[in-house]
Amino acid sequence: MSVVEKGMSHSHPGAGGGSEGGLTPLRVLNAPAHQEPFRFEVPRDRKIPFWTLAGGLFVLLAVSLLAATHGSPEGATMGLSFVSIILEALPFVMLGSLLGGLFEVFVPRETVARLLPKRKILGILVAASLGLLLPVCECAVIPFTRRLVRKGVPFSTAVAYLLAGPIVNVLVGSATLMAYAWNWHVLAARMIFGYVVAVSVALCMDRFFPGHAALLDSGMAGKAAEDACGCGHDHDHHHHDHDHEHHEKPQPMWARLADAINHAGDDFLSVGQFLVMGAFVASICQTVIPRHTFVAIAHAPAVAIMIMMGLAVVLNLCSGADAFVASSFRAVLPLSAQMGFMVLGPMLDLKLSAMYLSFISKRAFVTLVVLMYSFVFVLMLTWHYLFAAGLR
Repeated sequence: MSVVEKGMSHSHPGAGGGSEGGLTPLRVLNAPAHQEPFRFEVPRDRKIPFWTLAGGLFVLLAVSLLAATHGSPEGATMGLSFVSIILEALPFVMLGSLLGGLFEVFVPRETVARLLPKRKILGILVAASLGLLLPVCECAVIPFTRRLVRKGVPFSTAVAYLLAGPIVNVLVGSATLMAYAWNWHVLAARMIFGYVVAVSVALCMDRFFPGHAALLDSGMAGKAAEDACGCGHDHDHHHHDHDHEHHEKPQPMWARLADAINHAGDDFLSVGQFLVMGAFVASICQTVIPRHTFVAIAHAPAVAIMIMMGLAVVLNLCSGADAFVASSFRAVLPLSAQMGFMVLGPMLDLKLSAMYLSFISKRAFVTLVVLMYSFVFVLMLTWHYLFAAGLR
């Protein structure tokens, strides 16, 4: 077959694109089109994600410190502290991720909504203890809470579960006991403080933002924000979403188990990177910072509490692992500072801030942050001078 098309049709007068004499020009079939040379261009408007930049800086810092302390006693101490924190916390992170995946896939949200009383005050008190039945970390609790609000649960009730759920639960309690050598006083204090702060903040938010006044005007940031969490993973499985109005064909058990495991794997990878960063920062603090600096801070409990609360916000640790990082400061900081780290961290950190802003207004977010920080700080300082001054 010829590569030159034989048809040379006469074009009608006035038809655009014709050549002189009314003849259509010859078209060569299968001829390669003119191609521009390949150029690799990076879009100018594309921004580097914050966590990518933070991760790169962390790796650079880690490599620099390892090179500077290689072969020294400080380097050996830092490495031993880092590995011990990771090995102690890792089983609880894995178990928490697995429970979160199973909970997301197999527990209908209607069931949780029915567990909450209709009376507001009683609903807040019950919601703050729901973590005992539904043990999930803070990364999974926020998407779930948004859907509870869509089900008609009052915002203040949802806030109580949102803040207390990652603290008042069996898995976090077990991790805290393990980290503090089965000290039941530390466990009781963490559970009580987490519950008290969550209930107090929820009551205040109900006073300042009655009803659903704290939610974004756009219907909780739309469906896209509804289905995504601040850690970058999809915590809602559309084919298992029990909030769908249409009844979908149920999937077989093996498919749902696979979905839960996939969800758990995503959570584990997301949480694990923050655990590594937190353990590394804790090991640096104990090795590089002179001990007399910690002694000076320990004699100023208000400063120690504020520093540990700020560290909790920056490190983004999972509530199933933060007790191991906090307990590594037992020899240098008062227990009240460690407790401030363990109470505020599951309620507020950088990744949680992004998740809060996905469905509440900026004014409500600022109010929430001020309330959480104030309640935790005042409780820790009061507890220090009344009960915990001599404890570690």
